[in-house]
Amino acid sequence: MNLTLAEKDIYEQFEPRKDSLYFKVGMRGLISFHSSIYHLKMRMSDEQRSRLMTDDTFVQIAGDCYVNLTKITAIENDCLRFGDTSDNLSQVPVSRRKQQELRELLFDRRLQH
Repeated sequence: MNLTLAEKDIYEQFEPRKDSLYFKVGMRGLISFHSSIYHLKMRMSDEQRSRLMTDDTFVQIAGDCYVNLTKITAIENDCLRFGDTSDNLSQVPVSRRKQQELRELLFDRRLQH
């Protein structure tokens, strides 16, 4: 598969902590990163995937879904919102139990900064 120069730049310069809102873990090392403007699928080694999944910037909200704590702007209507709350594309459903856990984590992060 040939990638255009712009696609190569996105993949080469991509930083999950800075650029992704959330990611989903797929089979055989495939990780699907979601941002407000694009979705990237990348194959990662077991070590890279493990490092990403244990990074304290991300929190697991479902079996395969991890959200970037630094990008959450609101928790409402059983959804996490990222950025503009009117944008339905930048939201992820979350259970009520996880909502409470996330609120506590976000509160603790604010106290630290």
